[in-house]
Amino acid sequence: GAPMDANGFLVRKDASLHARLAPAVAAKSDGWLIAWEDWRDPFSASSPSPEIFSSFVAQNGTVSVDVALDGELPRGARPDLSVDATVEIERLANVTYVGRPADGSSETTIGLFVLEADGHHLMTDVWTSFAVVAGLGVVELTRLAGLTQNCSMNEGPTSFRLGLRGMSVNSEAAIVDRDVQLAQQFNGARLHIAHLSTAASLTAVRRGKKNRARVTCEVTPHHLALTDADVRDYDTNFKMNPPLRSAEDREALLAAIADGTVDAIATDHAPHAQHEKIIEFERAAFGITGLETALGLVISVLSADHRLPLTRIVELFTSGPARVLDLRGRGTLLRGSHADVTIFDPKKRWTFDASKSRSKSHNTPFDGRQLTGKVVATIVGGKIIYRAV
Repeated sequence: GAPMDANGFLVRKDASLHARLAPAVAAKSDGWLIAWEDWRDPFSASSPSPEIFSSFVAQNGTVSVDVALDGELPRGARPDLSVDATVEIERLANVTYVGRPADGSSETTIGLFVLEADGHHLMTDVWTSFAVVAGLGVVELTRLAGLTQNCSMNEGPTSFRLGLRGMSVNSEAAIVDRDVQLAQQFNGARLHIAHLSTAASLTAVRRGKKNRARVTCEVTPHHLALTDADVRDYDTNFKMNPPLRSAEDREALLAAIADGTVDAIATDHAPHAQHEKIIEFERAAFGITGLETALGLVISVLSADHRLPLTRIVELFTSGPARVLDLRGRGTLLRGSHADVTIFDPKKRWTFDASKSRSKSHNTPFDGRQLTGKVVATIVGGKIIYRAV
């Protein structure tokens, strides 16, 4: 019989799952949790309507639960599923609404605040202190407006050569250091650093963890795979925020994943229309698509190149983000958990072709890149929503 009940919860482990879904599959994990995706419609003038979610989740597998920001996914909105598939979306309140969703209700699915307003971090201590003292979780998308205004990429030799204004590492590290100190001062405080990209930020996170503060962090696949030296010929597909950093910063992120400092991986998927990208580098929008390449990049970089155990990679996509967000019954295959399962072949070699992407946008620096690791099937709530042809 089926290993899940009518409500989509696991009732037992099923050893035959591999054989019934894909005989050649070499790995099975709990459903992947991908946090901090921007589901804007890249072709919408107002831009809050979501990206066609079937693009990746329903037709390309991998994700079973996504965590979206209220400012990017209107309450009540559901992705346009053009196939028979469902993906569960958890929501966060944006601090722009002082902890209240856009519809004015007082409750949110997850008790976390996102410290970002109109793309800039709120440098004042007020919001962080309020959330910390109130015992609320804080998710920081760290960038200090005063040090990033009119900046296009990381500050370094490449930005100097290209004549572009660069963001210093301190624009991120100063915020992280300040708020880790705050988190250390209050019992019960929760602080999560999203899209961490610098070695200096990792120093502060390690200090917080050492002092037993509830401090967590995540990194993106593109910061693990690329550096600012890859920004060649003003290619706007390499423009994102935080920007690609130095080789030294990249090595620090890889070391932090290996030693357990990093808690999760998040793609920071950000689709954009062509007219937002095919313009001057300084004027182009920040962000790249990232869902379809996430698994292949991470396995290629962490497992193939750095010999990180596959179990650690799975943890970064599943139980790691579940712990960060305190999502009960997610990120695990234990009995009674949500029957969300991702099945993938960790040895499958393939080449990413942006022209065949399921996304409505093709703003990616990984077009033509050879990758290792591909999703074979995805189960959400006990239902198979994707199976590789």
